[in-house]
Amino acid sequence: MAVTVRNGLHRFLIAVLALSALGAVVRGQTEVQVVRQVRLSFRANQETADNLASKRSALQAAADFDSPQIARTLIRAYGVLDREAGPLETRRQELLLRGGGSKMLAPLRRRLQPIHNLQRRIIEVLDGLRARQSVGAMVEALIKPKRRHPFSLRLALSKRAGDLAEADRQLVTKVKAKLGPEDRVLLCRALASLGKRAVDSVDWVVRQMAHDSIDVRIEAVKALGFLAAPKSLAPLVDRLDAERGRVRDEVVDTLQRLTGANPGPASQSWRLWLGDAGQAFVKGDKPLGGKKPVARQASRRQIKATGSYFGIPQDGNSILYVFDNSKSMQAKMPGTTGVTRMDRCRAELHKALDGLTPTKTFNLVCFANKLRRFDDRMLAAIPQNLARAHKWIDSIPLELQTNTYDSLEHAFQIAGRGTVDRQYPVVADTIFFLSDGAPTAKGLGTLVGDNVKQILAAVQRWNPLRRVVIHSIGLGIGRGNRKNKKQASGSGPRAFLVKLAEQNGGRFVNPK
Repeated sequence: MAVTVRNGLHRFLIAVLALSALGAVVRGQTEVQVVRQVRLSFRANQETADNLASKRSALQAAADFDSPQIARTLIRAYGVLDREAGPLETRRQELLLRGGGSKMLAPLRRRLQPIHNLQRRIIEVLDGLRARQSVGAMVEALIKPKRRHPFSLRLALSKRAGDLAEADRQLVTKVKAKLGPEDRVLLCRALASLGKRAVDSVDWVVRQMAHDSIDVRIEAVKALGFLAAPKSLAPLVDRLDAERGRVRDEVVDTLQRLTGANPGPASQSWRLWLGDAGQAFVKGDKPLGGKKPVARQASRRQIKATGSYFGIPQDGNSILYVFDNSKSMQAKMPGTTGVTRMDRCRAELHKALDGLTPTKTFNLVCFANKLRRFDDRMLAAIPQNLARAHKWIDSIPLELQTNTYDSLEHAFQIAGRGTVDRQYPVVADTIFFLSDGAPTAKGLGTLVGDNVKQILAAVQRWNPLRRVVIHSIGLGIGRGNRKNKKQASGSGPRAFLVKLAEQNGGRFVNPK
């Protein structure tokens, strides 16, 4: 008996030592071995579902190294994942157009989610690289790609320009004249990351404010806010005469951030200010930057001209209303005699549509389990289209589930290819998103709470340049007080809707 125990213990110790040795070998892998491991794990035409553990292990091993070779290998792996996701995303788009419910859409999302998680992990590992040569390799992939890397990756890499060593600044500041709109957008972001270290690029950025692409103009204005050069003040003020809408708002915000002043939105007011109190900034006697812009308040005249939705002015040119028609919308609004959340939603929609001018376009989407859209395309806000929309709103039934993820994806599908492809215009520039509860998803035979972090990450993929503004309305949700621990902790539906609006340049309202 004693011999048997000793033998068993001996074999156990040998096994433990063997596992320890194996762990030491894994931890002791050379950089060359890890690069090979990543390349083998992220081979083209290999489904992530078949080797997910291998991919995760390879990324974990890569996180222990900091070199340009690791950076380039991870960038390549990101592209492999992007190409794998393409056909799955196309299939989801087809089902969304057909009004598919969560039962059909959920399997594709489950296949896509590990791919997107791995892409986020790659960005995390890349963010952890700090060596001079590693940062240089990432910025080179951004500015001088030998192959066209996914835009989402290049957008993430643009932030790393701020980590360039002083001797490597020329990778960004030595600008090439022939760049497409997408490259100009990314270069403006990279220069913004460099901040005042890129002051020698101010003239080039100023010229971008006159570019044909609205995205380039917006990013140029934002970049000037970070470069904080006195010579950019007059060109910014001059730009107020040429711009309208979003770009003009961005110019005003940038001027306010740089100076802390608020003489008004008119260019003449700013010129008078520059010639007087602003001279201290123009001459460099006062530092620019670091000021918080004054919140823009819509005038009564503006609201009257454009209408509003739950008090938010409808200042977009093409507006998409996305609203919840789940069973919980039959709950009564507090302080009313029998008015339900759906009653309130319908009343506000009717009022909002009546406030639209004929030059604007609109569409509507409601979501529960299935997605329902009013029309296949955005329509002009003319009487015959509005009359049909009013009838459609009143005909919507209440159904099970709060399918937030699919509804937002479908909204961006309607908004058009321009949300992710800078060569195309956006079809809908504003989304009003209304819900009264936490997002849900189709589980195994039941409904489960959806992952709001995944939804917010997905919206960032669908709206990388924030070309679409999202306003959110939380109807009948809590206010995050101590009694509601989930809301107060930031994990409830209110916190989600607040973040959704913040990430996409919109406003959140919580109507009573």
